[in-house]
Amino acid sequence: MIPYLVLQSEIVGGAAPAAERGALGPMESPAMNASGISGTGGIDANLSPDAFHRWATQYYMCRHDFASPHKFSPVPYFLLCRAIELELKSRHLQGKRQLEVKRAYGHDLTKAYAGLPPSEQILTPEEVVVLEQASDIYAYEAQQAYAPAGNSPHVEDRGRFMTDTPFRRDNHYVPCGYLKRWAARDGRVWTYRILVPHPAVHQWKPSSPRGVAYHSHLYTRLVAGRETDEVEKWLDSEFEAPAQEAIEKATSHGRLTPDDWERMLRFLAAQDVRTPAWFDEQFKR
Repeated sequence: MIPYLVLQSEIVGGAAPAAERGALGPMESPAMNASGISGTGGIDANLSPDAFHRWATQYYMCRHDFASPHKFSPVPYFLLCRAIELELKSRHLQGKRQLEVKRAYGHDLTKAYAGLPPSEQILTPEEVVVLEQASDIYAYEAQQAYAPAGNSPHVEDRGRFMTDTPFRRDNHYVPCGYLKRWAARDGRVWTYRILVPHPAVHQWKPSSPRGVAYHSHLYTRLVAGRETDEVEKWLDSEFEAPAQEAIEKATSHGRLTPDDWERMLRFLAAQDVRTPAWFDEQFKR
């Protein structure tokens, strides 16, 4: 079984049969091997997907063996998310090199799941939501935990774990709240890929709204030598969130008030100047 299937029962406290959600069965892939190691330090190593699957299993076992003397500890949560990350990457490593997988997904569980073939995207819409919530926290914490020496966060930043909104690295130039209006019953939107690596690859693909129409650090700024996501939060609080009620009315044939029209117009105006194409045009001038 794929370990991300245990996410909902582990994080939100639901019960699930061990045979269906707790067990990590063997992967349908060749025996353990490591091939194509082309560098030092593990960055360029092309480890087999079986190695990542085995490590995912070990992290998952550690999560269940861990006994905290305190009422709350983030350690089991982190161990579980790490197991999910490694298992997802083991799937991608069946057709890609390790460096390619690392650059494409980092520690983002949502992106790694959305990048799987449709036949392997077997979570329910509710489980996808839980995965997205976990990914928001885990991606930030993992990025800090594995940061090179000298790039670790300040002590006060460590308190952001589960107490503050995570750093918004993946900036959507089409807001998720708007994309969800186009979603099918399973919560995913159909995207058309202009370029595909092979004629057999379908151009249309269902994806999570969080996995499309974004660029990493599109709105990130440096203030006093430190990254800040204040622009992303400003767009959300000033344009996206205020327009959601008006968009809901418009898509359900409701009656729009003058305030609704104003929020809709502000939303559209912001949309016109927040895309990569708009930024590219400004840089050319």
